Amino acid sequence: MTGSPSLRDLTPIQGFLLGVGAAVVSLLPWFVAGLQAPPMDGPPWLADARGALLPLNLMTFVRLVGIVVLPGAAIGLVLRRGASGSTGRAAWAAAAGLAVVFAGATVQSLTVILPRLRPDSPTALNTVLGAGAVGILLVLSVGVCRVLAFGPVPAATVAAAIGAVAAGFWLPTLLLPPGIMTEGPVPTELMRALFLTMTYTPAVLTGVALAWCGWTPLRRLAAWALAVLIVWTGPAVLPVLTHWGTPGGPSLVAFLPVVIDDLKVFLDRGLPYPVTALVVGVVGQLVVLLVRRRQRERQAAVGAVPTA
Repeated sequence: MTGSPSLRDLTPIQGFLLGVGAAVVSLLPWFVAGLQAPPMDGPPWLADARGALLPLNLMTFVRLVGIVVLPGAAIGLVLRRGASGSTGRAAWAAAAGLAVVFAGATVQSLTVILPRLRPDSPTALNTVLGAGAVGILLVLSVGVCRVLAFGPVPAATVAAAIGAVAAGFWLPTLLLPPGIMTEGPVPTELMRALFLTMTYTPAVLTGVALAWCGWTPLRRLAAWALAVLIVWTGPAVLPVLTHWGTPGGPSLVAFLPVVIDDLKVFLDRGLPYPVTALVVGVVGQLVVLLVRRRQRERQAAVGAVPTA
């Protein structure tokens, strides 16, 4: 892809604004949810628990994955269209924009949540660990951004799968914000539609990435296998590990049998997700090959027309 002139000529300042904008957009569902802080030392829907820009709590780790990692993937996709003419400074500037927004949001959330906790509350440690998780996820987000923007196609395909999993964790806050169940009964049809959208979106996005990757040369099939493994196991492993990592929860040794059983159940039930990704990838690649063949035939036909 040669990219548009606006992307090839993206300045560091524009890259920084791109990163800031992506981070703010990623936070919008949390604003829609009313900036409801995670459960602290009382009922989860306390009125005075609102105001934190990030849900700093290990119990909401998967939500943090969506909020922090997804914008990095989105920026990588935007910059890839102009990767051939970019020096990479715009990408680093975009990463700086992400860092500024999420660092500020983390500090603000700590100042909102920590003063409202009892001194002996285990939630205080949970909140601090949540802040540390934001830093780790920010590094992952920047890495996904760089690989998607400038990495080879197989590596970018795997990074796209990570972004797809993050999208699956981000969508629930957008489509089903906290507190919606307290506002009245939700129609069953709507709940089913929301659930299908949230669960199958990562698989469909990964399938699109697989179709873009293609299967020639054959070594690219390794990227297919890794991307499918990520979209299959990611939604299963992260929530289970989140519950184990909560301070005051069971130890790893005691919790390990439960983790294994939960993973087995989820992987069995989640088998349609990797299958969906593969089907979308195969069908999409066949369509791409058909379109390219017709373009070559059209070009050959035009070249065969005798000139006067």
